[in-house]
Amino acid sequence: MSGFHTRGAAQSQSWSCAIEEWFDELIQDKDVLDFTTLKGLSGVKDIVTRYGVAQKKRGSWKKDFLDVGVLRFPDMENPFVRVYRIKLTAHATCEKKFRIIEANRNEITGEYNSSQYKLRGELFAELSQKAKEDAKKRLEALFSG
Repeated sequence: MSGFHTRGAAQSQSWSCAIEEWFDELIQDKDVLDFTTLKGLSGVKDIVTRYGVAQKKRGSWKKDFLDVGVLRFPDMENPFVRVYRIKLTAHATCEKKFRIIEANRNEITGEYNSSQYKLRGELFAELSQKAKEDAKKRLEALFSG
């Protein structure tokens, strides 16, 4: 998501909504979107929507503002292991062209990777009862403490 600098609260609000829509389009998974929100990231939205207004210092900035990896264990509704990672980076460039024209550019780049793993029934059926019991004990120990 990128765009040139805008001024004014209404325009900033418009960009803020556009950032949230872009994030939803990047992820496209309701379960992940329910878990991960951008509500607490107003400072980053501010970098992207407002940076460059009356800045005396010119240059480029880059900041990772979300880098999360999640391992979700199976449950009755979702009988698979799920792993996903989201990384979002804000970029801002503030410069003057020909000494009078401001050329500010702000953007967010994003990476989203997701995989899920489901136990193959035939493989599970081939495991010995002892191996199944051992795996169960290890999982119970993992979750208990």
